[in-house]
Parts: sequence; C-alpha cells; structure tokens
Amino acid sequence: MAAAAAAAAICTPRSALGSLDGRAVVAPGARRVGPVAVFARVLKPVEERFKIQHEKNVPAERLKELGVERWSKWECGPNVTYRHAWQVDEQIYISKGSVMVTPEDCDDSAYFYQGDVVRFPKWLVADLTFDEDYEQCYRFLAYGD
Repeated sequence: MAAAAAAAAICTPRSALGSLDGRAVVAPGARRVGPVAVFARVLKPVEERFKIQHEKNVPAERLKELGVERWSKWECGPNVTYRHAWQVDEQIYISKGSVMVTPEDCDDSAYFYQGDVVRFPKWLVADLTFDEDYEQCYRFLAYGD
C-alpha cells in the first residue's frame, strides 16, 4: 500500500493529491514526513527540438546512394566558432573532425562527428564550434527533397 502511495505521489499533480495518507498537506517551510512529490520536465534532445536529422556512422552504400562524392566541400581549422543562419535546408557529411551545434537562445548543444550525415532545417540559427581540423561535404536541398 505504501508503494502505491509513493507511486501516486510521483505520477499525480500535488494539487490533486491533497494528502497521501489522510493527513493535511504540509505548509511550506514545515518538515515533511513520508513521500514527497517531485516534478521534472524532461527536455527532448536538441536534434528533436530543432528538427535536425542525424544519421550516425553512415555506411559506404548509403553515402553512394546520397551521391556524397558529388557534393561541395568545405573545411576550417581548429578553435573556430561562428554563428550560421540557414536560408535553405542543408545536408552535410562530416569527413573529418567534429562540430558542436548550439541553437540560438538554447543552453543545450548537439554534437556531430566524423562519419555522420546531418540535415539542418531552413531558418535554423546556431553557433558552430570546431575544436579540431574539420572537413565536410555539403549540399543544399529544395523543398520536398
């Protein structure tokens, strides 16, 4: 029975509980006895919140299917951070290094590594941080691609 009350405390809003075991709700600042309701909001990953599509360690067959060998190339040196605003969807293949992507007005970051294919959505604005030499192949995508 005590386990059921504890489970109810975790899953039920405090205002709906009144009290867990028949006693009055404890006033703020007073000592609490028994189970305490804890509420936390779980944030989705940055990729999901900002609609960044990510494929990890993409096999050679998939790269050939995408036509990565025909994409444009871009590279930069280590210890570089800059803000980028996407005006159109962009798909990249990271051929060397890694990148940390921190969307505008967001405290969280997404990390992408060598061998990953990433698609950034149109209108995304983010800070890109490169801690080592970095190379990518990229292409811009039309609506519906």
